[in-house]
Amino acid sequence: EMLRSLTGRQIRIAPVSPPVLRGLGSGLDMLRAVLPLNTPFSREAMDLLTYWAGASSDDLDELGIELRPAQDTLRDSMLAWHRAGMLSDRQMGDLAATDEPAASGGAGSLGRPPKGIRVPARVLASEPFRKAAPKVVPAFHRAVLKLSGGRTLLSTAANPMLMLTATGARSGEPRSTPLAAVPRDDGSFIVVGSNFASDKHPAWTANLLAHPEATVNYRGRETPVRARLMHDDEVDSLWDDLVAWYPNWSEYTDITDRRFRVFSLEPR
Repeated sequence: EMLRSLTGRQIRIAPVSPPVLRGLGSGLDMLRAVLPLNTPFSREAMDLLTYWAGASSDDLDELGIELRPAQDTLRDSMLAWHRAGMLSDRQMGDLAATDEPAASGGAGSLGRPPKGIRVPARVLASEPFRKAAPKVVPAFHRAVLKLSGGRTLLSTAANPMLMLTATGARSGEPRSTPLAAVPRDDGSFIVVGSNFASDKHPAWTANLLAHPEATVNYRGRETPVRARLMHDDEVDSLWDDLVAWYPNWSEYTDITDRRFRVFSLEPR
């Protein structure tokens, strides 16, 4: 009821039993032993969630503690998840219009990547992956976007993705490419032409140089953008923050001598 009141949407919620939650926590603990999963979801957290009986209001009154309204806490939590990329505008419903960009880093700040599941950089930089990825990864993301009705790509809060649609430099036809992206507080995105450490620039960078006006689909929202090729000094000043989001970009610079083209995609 609170979710419907906040978002204006009918929310379907499937109940999950405490044993299932604890089992999921244990499973993630085992995965965390072999994969660098950066998530607070654990068996310990699920034990606390499912076993805690809470406290009576009488106990709190005696201590002079006044509980915050649950709806206020839920609202602030959803806004925080939205800013971290864990909830889309569609999922937020009416609440998305009330959200404001985080001001911690100032306009255009990259911020720090939120916690979430990410593919290890060593896997993305491995030779087998880099050979297969140019054919497999774009096709896979296009299929996910099509199956979801244009609402999502296969991405996580820690590794956000967008679909860039630009005009082909030679063909003049629309060309769509799924790209790893770093969101900025001002609504723009930074994309890096790493091309899986290939010695050649990716075609989408040539498209943007020829036709800077493009469109991005980010978490189901279509936004017209203008691409700006960033100067080397500007990229160098942001590089440490960029590779905090995508450590494989740092690995790629050790594989190829090519200077990556880096673009700022700015709403127009």
